[in-house]
Amino acid sequence: MTQERIAKALASGGSYWVENRLLRNDGTYCWVRGQGKVVYDEENQPAGLIGVVWDISERKQREADRQFLLDLSAKIARISTPEEVADITVMEVAKYLAVLRCVYGESDKTGKRMHQLADYQTEGPPAADSLPLEDYERVVAELASNQVVIVNDVETDPRTADRCEIMFLARGVHAFVLVPLHRDGTWLANLGVSAKNARTWQEREIALLHAVAQRLESALEIARLRQESKERQMPV
Repeated sequence: MTQERIAKALASGGSYWVENRLLRNDGTYCWVRGQGKVVYDEENQPAGLIGVVWDISERKQREADRQFLLDLSAKIARISTPEEVADITVMEVAKYLAVLRCVYGESDKTGKRMHQLADYQTEGPPAADSLPLEDYERVVAELASNQVVIVNDVETDPRTADRCEIMFLARGVHAFVLVPLHRDGTWLANLGVSAKNARTWQEREIALLHAVAQRLESALEIARLRQESKERQMPV
Protein backbone atom coordinates (compact mmCIF):
# COMPACT_ATOMS: atom_id res chain seq x y z
CA MET A 1 0.00 0.00 0.00
CA THR A 2 2.83 2.39 0.86
CA GLN A 3 4.54 1.75 -2.44
CA GLU A 4 1.29 2.15 -4.38
CA ARG A 5 0.46 5.49 -2.78
CA ILE A 6 3.94 6.92 -3.37
CA ALA A 7 3.91 5.65 -6.96
CA LYS A 8 0.53 7.27 -7.53
CA ALA A 9 1.79 10.58 -6.10
CA LEU A 10 4.85 10.47 -8.39
CA ALA A 11 2.67 9.72 -11.40
CA SER A 12 0.06 12.37 -10.70
CA GLY A 13 2.22 14.99 -9.06
CA GLY A 14 0.11 14.97 -5.94
CA SER A 15 0.58 14.37 -2.25
CA TYR A 16 0.38 11.15 -0.25
CA TRP A 17 -0.09 9.80 3.25
CA VAL A 18 0.51 6.35 4.75
CA GLU A 19 0.31 4.72 8.16
CA ASN A 20 2.66 1.89 9.08
CA ARG A 21 3.24 -0.40 12.03
CA LEU A 22 6.97 -0.67 12.68
CA LEU A 23 9.09 -3.03 14.74
CA ARG A 24 11.58 -1.16 16.94
CA ASN A 25 15.06 -2.46 17.75
CA ASP A 26 13.94 -3.25 21.30
CA GLY A 27 11.27 -5.66 20.02
CA THR A 28 8.28 -3.38 20.62
CA TYR A 29 5.99 -1.99 17.95
CA CYS A 30 4.93 1.54 17.11
CA TRP A 31 2.67 3.23 14.57
CA VAL A 32 3.85 6.11 12.39
CA ARG A 33 2.16 8.33 9.84
CA GLY A 34 4.05 9.60 6.81
CA GLN A 35 2.76 12.52 4.80
CA GLY A 36 4.43 14.34 1.93
CA LYS A 37 4.37 15.53 -1.67
CA VAL A 38 6.35 15.27 -4.88
CA VAL A 39 9.06 17.84 -5.65
CA TYR A 40 10.18 18.64 -9.19
CA ASP A 41 13.42 19.59 -10.91
CA GLU A 42 14.00 22.48 -13.30
CA GLU A 43 12.57 20.43 -16.17
CA ASN A 44 9.38 19.81 -14.21
CA GLN A 45 10.19 16.15 -13.70
CA PRO A 46 9.65 14.37 -10.37
CA ALA A 47 12.91 14.70 -8.45
CA GLY A 48 11.87 13.12 -5.18
CA LEU A 49 9.58 13.41 -2.20
CA ILE A 50 9.49 15.74 0.77
CA GLY A 51 7.45 15.19 3.88
CA VAL A 52 7.33 14.27 7.53
CA VAL A 53 6.90 11.11 9.63
CA TRP A 54 5.59 11.17 13.18
CA ASP A 55 4.64 8.67 15.87
CA ILE A 56 0.88 8.09 16.19
CA SER A 57 1.09 5.12 18.56
CA GLU A 58 -0.96 6.80 21.29
CA ARG A 59 -3.83 7.58 18.94
CA LYS A 60 -3.79 4.07 17.52
CA GLN A 61 -3.79 2.62 21.03
CA ARG A 62 -6.75 4.79 22.06
CA GLU A 63 -8.63 3.60 18.99
CA ALA A 64 -7.78 -0.03 19.78
CA ASP A 65 -8.83 0.36 23.44
CA ARG A 66 -12.11 2.00 22.43
CA GLN A 67 -12.85 -0.80 19.97
CA PHE A 68 -11.98 -3.43 22.59
CA LEU A 69 -14.48 -1.92 25.04
CA LEU A 70 -17.19 -1.79 22.38
CA ASP A 71 -16.58 -5.41 21.40
CA LEU A 72 -16.50 -6.57 25.03
CA SER A 73 -19.73 -4.73 25.85
CA ALA A 74 -21.45 -6.36 22.88
CA LYS A 75 -20.25 -9.83 23.93
CA ILE A 76 -21.28 -9.71 27.56
CA ALA A 77 -24.59 -7.97 26.83
CA ARG A 78 -25.84 -11.18 25.16
CA ILE A 79 -24.94 -13.47 28.07
CA SER A 80 -27.63 -14.50 30.52
CA THR A 81 -25.64 -15.94 33.45
CA PRO A 82 -23.40 -13.92 35.80
CA GLU A 83 -20.76 -16.65 35.86
CA GLU A 84 -20.33 -16.59 32.10
CA VAL A 85 -20.28 -12.79 32.03
CA ALA A 86 -17.37 -12.79 34.49
CA ASP A 87 -15.57 -15.64 32.71
CA ILE A 88 -15.72 -13.97 29.29
CA THR A 89 -14.63 -10.62 30.71
CA VAL A 90 -11.51 -11.85 32.50
CA MET A 91 -10.49 -13.97 29.51
CA GLU A 92 -10.82 -11.08 27.05
CA VAL A 93 -8.96 -8.65 29.35
CA ALA A 94 -6.08 -11.07 29.98
CA LYS A 95 -5.63 -11.70 26.27
CA TYR A 96 -5.93 -8.06 25.24
CA LEU A 97 -3.48 -6.74 27.83
CA ALA A 98 -1.20 -9.79 27.43
CA VAL A 99 -0.96 -10.31 31.19
CA LEU A 100 -0.31 -13.39 33.28
CA ARG A 101 -3.76 -13.45 34.83
CA CYS A 102 -7.04 -11.60 35.15
CA VAL A 103 -9.32 -12.30 38.11
CA TYR A 104 -12.72 -11.08 39.26
CA GLY A 105 -13.54 -11.57 42.94
CA GLU A 106 -16.35 -10.65 45.31
CA SER A 107 -16.22 -10.14 49.06
CA ASP A 108 -18.35 -12.47 51.15
CA LYS A 109 -21.08 -11.22 53.48
CA THR A 110 -18.74 -11.20 56.46
CA GLY A 111 -16.22 -9.03 54.64
CA LYS A 112 -13.45 -11.40 55.71
CA ARG A 113 -12.81 -13.34 52.51
CA MET A 114 -12.58 -12.57 48.81
CA HIS A 115 -14.05 -15.29 46.61
CA GLN A 116 -12.61 -15.54 43.10
CA LEU A 117 -15.60 -15.96 40.80
CA ALA A 118 -13.68 -15.86 37.54
CA ASP A 119 -10.01 -16.52 36.84
CA TYR A 120 -8.16 -16.68 33.53
CA GLN A 121 -4.44 -17.37 33.55
CA THR A 122 -2.11 -17.77 30.58
CA GLU A 123 0.34 -19.89 32.57
CA GLY A 124 1.15 -21.05 36.09
CA PRO A 125 -1.12 -22.34 38.85
CA PRO A 126 -4.70 -21.06 39.10
CA ALA A 127 -5.63 -18.45 41.67
CA ALA A 128 -6.98 -19.63 45.01
CA ASP A 129 -10.78 -20.02 45.16
CA SER A 130 -10.87 -17.61 48.09
CA LEU A 131 -8.43 -15.46 50.03
CA PRO A 132 -8.50 -14.33 53.68
CA LEU A 133 -8.55 -10.55 53.52
CA GLU A 134 -6.72 -10.21 56.83
CA ASP A 135 -3.55 -11.41 55.07
CA TYR A 136 -3.61 -8.36 52.79
CA GLU A 137 -4.43 -5.60 55.23
CA ARG A 138 -2.70 -2.68 53.50
CA VAL A 139 -4.02 -3.61 50.09
CA VAL A 140 -7.53 -4.20 51.45
CA ALA A 141 -7.53 -0.82 53.21
CA GLU A 142 -6.93 0.95 49.91
CA LEU A 143 -9.56 -1.08 48.09
CA ALA A 144 -12.07 -0.35 50.85
CA SER A 145 -11.29 3.35 50.37
CA ASN A 146 -12.08 2.97 46.67
CA GLN A 147 -8.46 3.36 45.61
CA VAL A 148 -6.91 1.46 42.74
CA VAL A 149 -4.00 -0.65 44.00
CA ILE A 150 -1.03 -0.49 41.63
CA VAL A 151 2.00 -2.63 42.47
CA ASN A 152 4.89 -2.57 40.01
CA ASP A 153 7.12 -4.95 41.96
CA VAL A 154 5.88 -7.08 44.86
CA GLU A 155 9.42 -7.48 46.20
CA THR A 156 10.01 -3.75 46.69
CA ASP A 157 6.52 -2.35 47.29
CA PRO A 158 6.05 -1.78 51.05
CA ARG A 159 2.48 -3.10 50.88
CA THR A 160 3.61 -6.51 49.68
CA ALA A 161 7.34 -6.93 50.32
CA ASP A 162 7.10 -8.52 53.76
CA ARG A 163 5.10 -11.53 52.54
CA CYS A 164 5.76 -11.48 48.82
CA GLU A 165 7.36 -14.95 48.67
CA ILE A 166 4.31 -16.75 50.05
CA MET A 167 1.54 -14.52 48.75
CA PHE A 168 2.74 -13.61 45.28
CA LEU A 169 6.02 -15.08 44.03
CA ALA A 170 4.85 -18.62 44.74
CA ARG A 171 2.05 -17.99 42.23
CA GLY A 172 4.36 -16.37 39.69
CA VAL A 173 3.04 -12.87 40.37
CA HIS A 174 5.58 -10.04 40.37
CA ALA A 175 3.28 -7.08 39.65
CA PHE A 176 -0.47 -6.48 39.80
CA VAL A 177 -3.32 -3.98 39.62
CA LEU A 178 -6.63 -4.20 41.51
CA VAL A 179 -9.61 -2.02 40.61
CA PRO A 180 -12.30 -1.96 43.33
CA LEU A 181 -16.03 -1.97 42.64
CA HIS A 182 -18.13 -0.08 45.18
CA ARG A 183 -21.85 0.33 45.65
CA ASP A 184 -23.38 2.82 48.07
CA GLY A 185 -19.93 3.38 49.57
CA THR A 186 -19.29 -0.30 50.24
CA TRP A 187 -16.51 -2.30 48.63
CA LEU A 188 -18.08 -5.35 47.04
CA ALA A 189 -15.65 -6.71 44.47
CA ASN A 190 -12.53 -6.11 42.45
CA LEU A 191 -11.13 -6.75 38.99
CA GLY A 192 -7.42 -7.52 38.91
CA VAL A 193 -4.62 -8.29 36.50
CA SER A 194 -1.13 -9.57 37.27
CA ALA A 195 2.20 -9.90 35.45
CA LYS A 196 4.96 -12.47 35.85
CA ASN A 197 7.68 -9.80 35.76
CA ALA A 198 8.10 -6.54 37.61
CA ARG A 199 6.82 -3.74 35.40
CA THR A 200 5.42 -0.22 35.38
CA TRP A 201 1.71 -0.24 34.65
CA GLN A 202 0.62 2.33 32.07
CA GLU A 203 -2.06 4.94 32.68
CA ARG A 204 -4.04 3.68 29.68
CA GLU A 205 -4.06 0.17 31.17
CA ILE A 206 -5.48 1.51 34.44
CA ALA A 207 -8.08 3.55 32.55
CA LEU A 208 -9.04 0.50 30.51
CA LEU A 209 -9.48 -1.63 33.64
CA HIS A 210 -11.68 1.08 35.16
CA ALA A 211 -13.87 1.08 32.07
CA VAL A 212 -14.05 -2.71 32.00
CA ALA A 213 -14.97 -2.84 35.70
CA GLN A 214 -17.87 -0.44 35.15
CA ARG A 215 -19.17 -2.46 32.21
CA LEU A 216 -18.72 -5.72 34.09
CA GLU A 217 -20.68 -4.44 37.09
CA SER A 218 -23.62 -3.38 34.88
CA ALA A 219 -23.57 -6.62 32.87
CA LEU A 220 -23.49 -8.75 36.04
CA GLU A 221 -26.48 -6.87 37.47
CA ILE A 222 -28.49 -7.39 34.29
CA ALA A 223 -27.51 -11.07 34.10
CA ARG A 224 -28.55 -11.62 37.72
CA LEU A 225 -31.91 -9.96 37.11
CA ARG A 226 -32.45 -12.15 34.05
CA GLN A 227 -31.55 -15.24 36.02
CA GLU A 228 -33.89 -14.32 38.87
CA SER A 229 -36.70 -13.64 36.43
CA LYS A 230 -36.14 -16.99 34.73
CA GLU A 231 -36.14 -18.83 38.06
CA ARG A 232 -39.41 -17.16 39.11
CA GLN A 233 -41.04 -18.34 35.88
CA MET A 234 -40.01 -21.97 36.36
CA PRO A 235 -42.85 -24.26 37.49
CA VAL A 236 -42.69 -25.41 41.07
